Amino acid sequence: MPGRSGRARRASDSLSRCHGRASASRGRVKLEFKPRRSTRRSRVVAEAETDALDARYGRTRTHRTRDRLLLAGGAVAFAIVLVAWVVWAGLDGQKPQVEATDTGHRLINEERLVEVSWNLSVPPGNDTACIVQALNEDFTVVGWKVVEVPASTRHIRSLTETVRVAQEANTGLIYSCWLT
Repeated sequence: MPGRSGRARRASDSLSRCHGRASASRGRVKLEFKPRRSTRRSRVVAEAETDALDARYGRTRTHRTRDRLLLAGGAVAFAIVLVAWVVWAGLDGQKPQVEATDTGHRLINEERLVEVSWNLSVPPGNDTACIVQALNEDFTVVGWKVVEVPASTRHIRSLTETVRVAQEANTGLIYSCWLT
């Protein structure tokens, strides 16, 4: 084709192999593509090739059905575990929490006593008990006492208790508290 540039000629040649047509005007290439009509025989061959590839790579109907069943089973198992966790965490109910914080101690060594002060945080209306203990310089327990604290309408209370000791103590503290 005289008068066409090399680029337009190459485009035209490559498109003619693909059953298309190219025309050049004013330095631009216009591409028109007409798909090849498929025959019944070519469709049957393409389907056979597709079926062979699907079988080779595990994409058959039985595999798809099995995969869907496994996915559904996994989703059901996940849902059961999620519901069980929600029931366990939500319906278990929160138990009232008890918290004790040491605020100080006073040593009365001539009388072999330790006075321990602490703040008790407990929901109103709950009886509690606390262990108050006295320690010596080796952190050995030299005295302890269980203190019963009656229910109150206040959430936080400041308490003080005196503990008798067997040896000279250098500190006093709250060991633990619980609901009774």
